[in-house]
Amino acid sequence: MNRRLLYIFSLLLILSGRIFVAQAQDSTFVIELYLKAHEHFKQKKYELASEEIKKAVNLLHEIPSDSLKGLIYASAGDIYCQAGKQDEALRYFLRSADSYQKLADSSSLSGIQIQIAHVYFQLEAFEKSLEYFDLAMKNYPYTSSDFDFWSSVQEFRAASFFRLQDYGRAEENYLQLLEQYETKGLADKTIATLQNVADVLGKQKKYTDVITIHRKMMSTFIAKAQPQRIAEISNNIGYNHVLLGDFQEAKLAFLNAEKLLSSGNYSPDFKATLYANIGICYQNTGDVQNAKAYLMKSLKIREEEQNSKELAIINNIIDLTYFRSDDLFNALEYSQEAVEAAEKSGDANLMSQNYKTYSTLLQATEDHEKALRIYSKHLLIQDSLLRSERQEREKLDERILELEKSEKELKLKIADENVKDILLEQLRLKQKQQEQENEILKNKNQLQESEKLRIEQSLHLEKQRNEAFKRSKEMEALEQEKQLKEKQLQLQVAKEKEQAKAYELLKTEKEKQQLELQKQELTLEKQAERQKRFGWMMSLALIIIALAVFTLVHTKKKNRELRFQKSQIELKNNELNTKNEEIQAQAQHLQEANAELTAKNEDISAQRDELHEKNIKIEEQSTQIISSIQYAKRIQEAVLPEDENLVELLPSHFVFFKPPRHCQRRLLLGQAIAKIHLCGRC
Repeated sequence: MNRRLLYIFSLLLILSGRIFVAQAQDSTFVIELYLKAHEHFKQKKYELASEEIKKAVNLLHEIPSDSLKGLIYASAGDIYCQAGKQDEALRYFLRSADSYQKLADSSSLSGIQIQIAHVYFQLEAFEKSLEYFDLAMKNYPYTSSDFDFWSSVQEFRAASFFRLQDYGRAEENYLQLLEQYETKGLADKTIATLQNVADVLGKQKKYTDVITIHRKMMSTFIAKAQPQRIAEISNNIGYNHVLLGDFQEAKLAFLNAEKLLSSGNYSPDFKATLYANIGICYQNTGDVQNAKAYLMKSLKIREEEQNSKELAIINNIIDLTYFRSDDLFNALEYSQEAVEAAEKSGDANLMSQNYKTYSTLLQATEDHEKALRIYSKHLLIQDSLLRSERQEREKLDERILELEKSEKELKLKIADENVKDILLEQLRLKQKQQEQENEILKNKNQLQESEKLRIEQSLHLEKQRNEAFKRSKEMEALEQEKQLKEKQLQLQVAKEKEQAKAYELLKTEKEKQQLELQKQELTLEKQAERQKRFGWMMSLALIIIALAVFTLVHTKKKNRELRFQKSQIELKNNELNTKNEEIQAQAQHLQEANAELTAKNEDISAQRDELHEKNIKIEEQSTQIISSIQYAKRIQEAVLPEDENLVELLPSHFVFFKPPRHCQRRLLLGQAIAKIHLCGRC
């Protein structure tokens, strides 16, 4: 029985071993492809890496290991992300996340969610990026040993809020980071975070708080004796004083930065920016001479750099300075230089700004026709920029919607695949159960055949035992008959001896004694032979009885084992029924998740319709602006007399049209602040 069970177990082991060996071979090949792809990835050969990892991905359906699937999908996501194929990267990262979720591996799942968040961040889908950063934090909660993980996530979350213009929450995240960096004594991280906090406060127009942050940074740079960083911070402090309208304090900060120029190796761009900022402050405090001197220093550096964009900016500032001092000739000269440099740079915003300034100067010189023509260029560029910005925003929104849609479709597809895998697993379990039942039935039939053979052998042994018993009885009867004949012979010999006794009493006495002795010896030998034969017969009977008892015990043992196997089968059937119930519950849960995703798709469609309506409103507003400009032009033409009438009435005449002085000064200040905002970045 034990040998039979061992045979069955060995057969099952061989069958499962063949499956395991095949899967192990596939896994080994997949790992080899992964290593090749990783090697190409390290060498930045992304096309070759993509080819190898794609081969590995195509073999994953043959491998049941979710951990290996998670690794391969994550590697594919990294490769496609570096190759600039974010859509493909997202698809593989989502599959990797599904594999790690099945394994309940929260650490790996959180790492993949961080990767997905980074992809959305690169695509400027900051809301989706925040969603996955929050999921990563939820799956892998922050502890004291995971500070690097927590700080990295917080930095990206803060940056996402900043890009979404949710400056309050961005400030909150940066302040949390700042507190942790200061506690741990991370000086470089602290300085970088202070700058981020300053940027966020600046967006909220909290310029006084920004100055406080910059002064805190300056004290650190003073302690470390870093004059270049001190000069940069002084420039930024001056910039924020300008935004507060305190040009005197701004000028002092800029001049303090200028004093440090001799103590370090500063870039030409920083020097030119600083000189321009000082010139603008002098301009706004009424010191035109110093303003022109510093602006010319900045212009000289920009001309040496041959940077068209920066040349356009500085020339525009200079022409406004001359315009403020009523030097229209030089103002027009520098304005033309600014327009030419802007056109050469190809920067649409810069061209629009310089066209507007040039148009204002032309209008001041009463060249209204040219002023209107230049101003029309400004309006066309502005309209084009608005349209381009709107189109870019629409494209980005559509791309985000498409990504969300593809993500949901992929999740639904993964859910369907999981349902199919569950159904296949059910079928495999049923097939395995059927195979086990067939194997047990086969074993039962074999046992029945064995029992039948055992009974036949038992009957044959019983028959042999009866024949042996019958032969022993016959031998006993023959032995008794022989003994009887011997006794009769002995009696006859005794009688003959008694008859001869009388005749030969003395002669045969001795012979008689010898015969008696022989008789006794013969009797003893016969008795010994009978006892020996009886012993053999008893031994044979005992052997037959022992065989019968052993057969009975063996049969009972087999019956007990069969009962035990039956109970084990019933137990396994109960376990399989329990697993089927769990699988059905999972399938129901997946159906509910599908319904929830369908509802979210409907919400996204509603948001897209709302966005389309907003775009229509923006186009209507643009149309209204253009109509207002045309209406203003008609009013201007209506106010001024027609040229034909003036020629008839006054052959020699000119028209002098000049806007109020305060309007020109307001324009000048607006241009100056815009320039400082542009140059305040270091």
